[in-house]
Order: sequence, then structure tokens, then C-alpha cells
Amino acid sequence: MKTIIRLLFILTIATMTSYAEQSDKIYSFIGVQTSMSHYEDVQTPSYGIKYGAQSNMWRTGLSYSYAKDGNSAFHTIVMQMDRGVLTNSFEDLAFKPYLGFSVGAIQYKNNITDKGYMYGLNGGFTYIVNNSIDLDLGYRYMKTAKMTNIDKVDDINLALHYFY
Repeated sequence: MKTIIRLLFILTIATMTSYAEQSDKIYSFIGVQTSMSHYEDVQTPSYGIKYGAQSNMWRTGLSYSYAKDGNSAFHTIVMQMDRGVLTNSFEDLAFKPYLGFSVGAIQYKNNITDKGYMYGLNGGFTYIVNNSIDLDLGYRYMKTAKMTNIDKVDDINLALHYFY
């Protein structure tokens, strides 16, 4: 698990550093998120925090989420990278659609501890509230690897980001 966390951290830093080569202004953000997570036959709310950076076209974030349902619980650390789509069509609107991919690590506890990796796709809409705040409504579908109990995790996610 420590190796995955290090890898995600390195990928996030490398991606954010690559933004420096772009002519767009880079905006760092922190945020909170809540999701309705679905795995196996369980549907439960999850809560988390997020850190990242974005330009006008690209956004990279690193998030931690936690969910508990009865005796079972799971923790995830996910690096998500997405790109604005149809940017010319939505240039003058506060809603901005995006598509991207995610990779991460998951730990699931239910009498035993099960650890593995996740990878998948994501998409959604960001609503620009003002120059400092946006709301993000997205969907993420992730397959798992090296897990005994969980084959996939999908989330409907609502996040609030503060730019600094």
C-alpha cells in the first residue's frame, strides 16, 4: 500500500509540474467530496478530501475517501486526471464538462483486510461559482485488481473545490 501511495504522489507531482510548461495559468485547489459509492451489492455514502491543480484544459487531483457500511469499510486513495471537453461550446457558460481517467489503491475491511488497485474512467460537469470556488458533479467507474471481495467500484461524486 505504501508503494501505491508513493506512486500516486509521484504521478500527481509530475503531472502538476508538466502544467508549468503550458501557457495557461495554473490554479491549485483543496476540496471536500461526498459520493454514493457502489461496490458488490453494497451502496453507501463515502466522504473525502481532495488536493490538486488545474489549468484551463487539464485538472489533476489526489483524493482520499472513506466509506462504512455496517461491519465493512473501505478506504481509497485515487489520482484522477481529466480534460475539459467541448470547451469552445461551453466557453461562455459556468458549466464545464470533462472526461478523464483514474488510478488508485483500495483497502476493504470486512472480518478480513483486502487490499488492491483500481483503475477506470470518469466524467462529469464542473460549475464555476466564482474565481475561488467550483462545484463538481461526476461519475467514476473503476475496476479493481488483486482484490478478493470487490470487482469494481462506481461513484456518483459531488465535490466543492477552493482555489488558491
